[in-house]
Amino acid sequence: MKKLVAIVVISVCIMIMLVILAFFYVDLSGHVGCQYEILIDGISSGFVRVDKYITEDKIIYKSIADCGEALDYPAIAEKFFLQKDYSPLKFVKKHIGMKGQQQLTMMVWDEENCNFLFLRQPEFLTYKENNSGSNSMVFNAQDIMLYMPLVQKYNFWKKGTQFFNCVIPIDEAILPVKAKLSIKYLKEEYIPIMGCKTESESYIIKSDILPDIKMFLSKYTHKILAVEITDRNIRFSLIGSFEGPGKRLDTLRMKIVEMFNFEKFKHMLLSKKAVSEEITIVKEQSFPQKKLTGPAVLPEITQKEIFFESGDLLLSGQLWVPVGEKVFSAVIIIPDDGPIKIGEQDMLETFARFFSESGFVVLIFDNPGQGKSQGNFILQDDLKKIRNIEASVKYLGTLSFVKKGSINLIGYGGAGYLSLKAGAGFKEVNSLTVLDLSLRFEKTAFLQEETLKDNVRIMLDTAGFKNVNALILDGIAEKIRVYTNEVIKTSENFSYFLGIKLPLKEYRDFLRRNSYSAVELLDKPLLLAFSRDNNFFDAQGVNDLKKLISDKHAKGLSGKAMVFKNSGYYMGKLIIKNGLWTYEPNKEVFQFIKDWICKEDENKHATIVLDQADDK
Repeated sequence: MKKLVAIVVISVCIMIMLVILAFFYVDLSGHVGCQYEILIDGISSGFVRVDKYITEDKIIYKSIADCGEALDYPAIAEKFFLQKDYSPLKFVKKHIGMKGQQQLTMMVWDEENCNFLFLRQPEFLTYKENNSGSNSMVFNAQDIMLYMPLVQKYNFWKKGTQFFNCVIPIDEAILPVKAKLSIKYLKEEYIPIMGCKTESESYIIKSDILPDIKMFLSKYTHKILAVEITDRNIRFSLIGSFEGPGKRLDTLRMKIVEMFNFEKFKHMLLSKKAVSEEITIVKEQSFPQKKLTGPAVLPEITQKEIFFESGDLLLSGQLWVPVGEKVFSAVIIIPDDGPIKIGEQDMLETFARFFSESGFVVLIFDNPGQGKSQGNFILQDDLKKIRNIEASVKYLGTLSFVKKGSINLIGYGGAGYLSLKAGAGFKEVNSLTVLDLSLRFEKTAFLQEETLKDNVRIMLDTAGFKNVNALILDGIAEKIRVYTNEVIKTSENFSYFLGIKLPLKEYRDFLRRNSYSAVELLDKPLLLAFSRDNNFFDAQGVNDLKKLISDKHAKGLSGKAMVFKNSGYYMGKLIIKNGLWTYEPNKEVFQFIKDWICKEDENKHATIVLDQADDK
C-alpha cells in the first residue's frame, strides 16, 4: 500500500513538473526580444528594448526606451496589443518624468472605431469613436517598436510596393493623424551591425506627410537590423537579440554566472560601456541623471533635503545654502506644469548651483506626487499650486539666514503664470523672473480659428511631419476647439474616460489663465525673458506685454521684457563632451537674470528703465 501511495505521489509530482515545464517552454518559444541603440547625429542618445509575446489569442509588443542622454523624458514605456491577424486592440504609451509623474497616450479599438486619450497634467484630450478602420496600424517614425507589426504584415513573397493605413499619435494634446504608408523593397546590401557586416535587404517607407525612412531587415528572418530617418539624423541600430527557448535559457544561464562573478558584476555597475552593451530595464521612478557641467556640489555650498507644510500636505525640496555666518537673499525656482523632462531638470539644478555660487539661498521644491512630496499632482488646481508656492516663500521666511523681504521667484513656462499670481501682494517677495511665459491660451486665443491652426501646425512640424494639408489641419483644429470649449463650459470637477480619472476643474483653470492680467496686477519688479528659438514664441504677444510693462513703468513700477535670439532649449543646449551629450547653460541668459535680481535686491524701490532694444 505504501509503495502504491509513493508511486501515485511521484507520478503526480512528475505530471505537475511536466505541466510547469510545458508552460515555461511555450512562454519562451513565444517570446522574442531585441535591443537597439538610438543614435542622433551619430552620437549615442539612448537605448530601447522591444519584447514580442505570442499568446493563445493575442500578439503583444512591449518596449521601454532609456533616453538618458537626451533633453526629453528619461524613459518611455509602451504596450501594443493585437489580434492574431495583427488587427490592433489597444496601444498605451507612457512618458515618465524625472520625478515619477507620467504623460499618457492611450488608444483602444472597438471594431473599426478607436477611442483616444491624451493626458499630460493639466492638459488632456479625449475622442470617442474615431473611425480608423480595423486594419489600420499605429505608427510613429521615431518608435522602433511600431515598425515591427508593419514588417509582419508585409508580404515578402510579393515584395514590390505595398500600402498600409496608419494612425499616428502625437505627443501633444491633439488628435492622431491618419496616413497611408508605402513600403517598397530596394535591394540587397551589407550593413555593419554589432561589429560585423551583415547581409540585409533594404526597404524605403514613404508617406505624403512623413520624411522618407530607410529600413534594413535581415535577409532570411526579416528581423529589423536598422532604421534611418535621414532628414532628422536619427538611426536605430540593433545591438542584441534573443528568441526561442534555446537562446533565452542560454542568456539566463550567462546572467546567473555573471551574478556570482563579483569582479564582473562590479565592472558592470561601474562601466557605462557595460551598460550600453546590455540594456537594463529601469524602474519607473529611478533613472540615472546626466552629468551636469562642473561638480554637483561645490565645497562652499551646502545642499540638503528639506520638508515644509502646504495646507494638509508635506512637500519636499532641495535647499542650497552658501557657507558663511550672515544672511543671504533667496531664490525659489519653480518648474513648468506637467512631468519634468531631463532638460528642465538640468536647467533647474544648474540655476540652483549658479545662484548659490553667487551668494543666494536657493530652493527647488517638488510638486505634490513628485519626489517625496505628499499628494496627487493631477488633483492640484491653480489655487492649490499657488498655495504651494506661497508655502515655500513662508518656509524660507522662517530661516534665520534668509534676508527678510528678499525672496525672488523664478518661474519657467506654465509656472511663470503661477509665480505671478503667488508673488502679487506678498511682502516677502522682492522680485519675479519669468522664463518663456506661456501665451498660447491668452484670452482664449488658442481657441480662435487661425491661432489654433497655427499652434496645431507647430506641433506637427515639431513631431517631424511635413506638408500636412489644410483639410487635416482644419479637421484637427475644429475638434480641439469644440472639445476645449466643452471643458470650459462644464461645471463638473472630473470625468472618467477609458477608466482614467480626468481633472476637468484643473484643465478648466489652465485654459482660463490670463498672463496679461497677472502682469497688469503685479506690484513687484518683473523680468520677462523670452527665447526667439522657442517653437511657440509669440512676437505679437511679447510686444503687447512690453507695452503693458511700459505703462506700469510710467506709474513707477520696475519692469523689463527681453527677447534672446538663441537662448537655446531650456536656456541652454546639448554639447558633446568625452563622447557624451552634456547640458551646457546659456551663460549670457543666466548672468543677465542674476545681475537684474542683484540690482533689484540692492535697491528694492529703484526703477529700471524699460529696455526696448533689439533682440540680444
